[in-house]
Amino acid sequence: MKDLLYKNIYFAACPPCVEPRDPAPGSSVSLRLFVGKAVAELIDEIFVRMTCDNEERRIKMKRSRDARGEFYSFTAKIPLLVKTTGVRFKIYSKNNIYWLNARGLYAYHPNDYFDFRIIAGNDAPAWVNKSVFYQIFPDRFWHGLSPEEYAAREIQEKKFKRLYGGREVYFRGIEPRLKRWNERPDKKSLGYEFYMGTLGGIAMKKDYLKELGVNAIYLTPIFKSPTNHRYDTIDYFQVDPLLGGNSGFEKFMSEMRGVNMRVILDAVFNHSGFSCDMFKKAKKGIKPYEEFYSFHGKGRARYACWLGHGSLPKLNYASEKLRELIFRGPGSAAARWLSPPYAIDGYRLDVAHMIGRNASSEGNAEIIAEMRTAFKKHRPDAFVVAENFFDPYKMIENDCVDSVMNYHGFTFPVIAYLSGKDHGGRPNALTSAEFCDWVMDCYAKLPQVRADIMYNQLSSHDISRHNSLLGRDYKKISAALVFQFTLPGVPSIFYGDEIGLTGVGDPACRAAMVWDEKRRATALFEAYKKLVAARKKYDALAYGGFRIIRVENGVICYIRKHMKETALCIVNTSPSDAELRFKPAELFMTGAVGRVELIFDSTEFEGLAAEKRGAKEFTANEIKAAGGSLEMRVRQSSSLAVYIREAR
Repeated sequence: MKDLLYKNIYFAACPPCVEPRDPAPGSSVSLRLFVGKAVAELIDEIFVRMTCDNEERRIKMKRSRDARGEFYSFTAKIPLLVKTTGVRFKIYSKNNIYWLNARGLYAYHPNDYFDFRIIAGNDAPAWVNKSVFYQIFPDRFWHGLSPEEYAAREIQEKKFKRLYGGREVYFRGIEPRLKRWNERPDKKSLGYEFYMGTLGGIAMKKDYLKELGVNAIYLTPIFKSPTNHRYDTIDYFQVDPLLGGNSGFEKFMSEMRGVNMRVILDAVFNHSGFSCDMFKKAKKGIKPYEEFYSFHGKGRARYACWLGHGSLPKLNYASEKLRELIFRGPGSAAARWLSPPYAIDGYRLDVAHMIGRNASSEGNAEIIAEMRTAFKKHRPDAFVVAENFFDPYKMIENDCVDSVMNYHGFTFPVIAYLSGKDHGGRPNALTSAEFCDWVMDCYAKLPQVRADIMYNQLSSHDISRHNSLLGRDYKKISAALVFQFTLPGVPSIFYGDEIGLTGVGDPACRAAMVWDEKRRATALFEAYKKLVAARKKYDALAYGGFRIIRVENGVICYIRKHMKETALCIVNTSPSDAELRFKPAELFMTGAVGRVELIFDSTEFEGLAAEKRGAKEFTANEIKAAGGSLEMRVRQSSSLAVYIREAR
């Protein structure tokens, strides 16, 4: 009974199940639970269960007189008395009681952990849902020079030394040096090798970014620092002259606005650099800077730093004056870049889970929530995303940030499932069911409006590139891309992934971008273009509820639903073709199959790749609507996504 009931009942915390989508605080929302004809007569009554003042409140749902298609509607209206309201459904059948929450159906009363969560007064920026981000490590994207200028090596060396300007180097025996664009990064350089990529160079490639289709950029740190990664900030108020300085950044932002490209910056607010002026003053005991850090021992020789790295002294947010300087005040570092003439679109908070007081993460939730409030005071539609490699549930629950880099709930399970290894290369084989459990455990804890904008990356500057981890296997890579662009969350492309860049570990994953078209994976680039366009086009992918509907024999089928739109996504990792047939009821459609559009078919781009290699044969996936159902033949190790519009 339980399995039959779950296959015939649907709810997601978004329209048409929750309306309006973004309710105001103190208002009410209408809930609609869809129950299939196959089980409707087995149900006596259904209640919405919510809490008010930590006490249970149950509201009986009203069943529709007639069914629409194969489904009856059970409806109720509930008040939203707090910021986040958790609901689950108590279902009385003829012979048992069941509970439905975001994680599934239970024959016992589950805890609150996986309640459907509805946010009143959602202040996450609306522009994010239909964004596709492109992460750029500024030193490695493009130098912006003509071939003749770049060939004048002596002139470029002098320019580098002039702009670098005698900055302090933390490590003995290390000399900052300029590298040629096609050279591989060297781990022994410890971050002191530079390729001279610039903000102007990025702007020169805006046509490339528009061709790819991305509409938002995340820049890793751009402020003056002694290293190429710039996580050891010298000055929070000065863009690194190597990148173009403040004036160059102003021009860059003007050009990005001209092509409707959003830009968020990396906010390195957990620690500064060892050569930061305020740290030097703090070491001398100068007020108020001495309270900005945590010193111990005689003469302030020892201090708290990030993971033991002495070059990154940890900031102490027990200091109200530090908060004023970094993010709270109108003249703060955060406010400066959120305000004109720069007017960036938000921040990614570096190691957000570690920010705190007194040499620790003490007060973390309170501090980063205050940061978020301050950012939005300076710019109301600012997007605030946190770096966190672990379970971000508490950050979201406490309304600390808009989004989190979704390593735990997306990157790690996807890579483990498709490669059979973790990011460190150790065996981590997952069955299809285990992968789905991992993803659902993370998704079900989040309010839908937050799940929709979780920051889903397959690669970044901190981890090995997925092209390497997946063995440059196009079939596995295309499966990863289908997950990235169709699971709940906002996709982010790490520069060069779209043309096949590889790299295991830091600094190999931060190699210079390849601009020679002969060295690019053309089919992969076309696949990215197709998926980027789809992600921006279909509301079901930007706002839709999520349900895994089949997991069998290495084939995963799931849907995203929004109003009358359904995106059906299939990833077949098995060595056999899958013959599939879906009736409208299995897709929780109240109408017949209407318009069907192909979102993505990995075999199409597999064919392009085969053609480039000179191969003549490849087999495409097959889709057809027949007898009111959707029939598919999904080839072995292939991926497919289709859009279905219900017929009127």
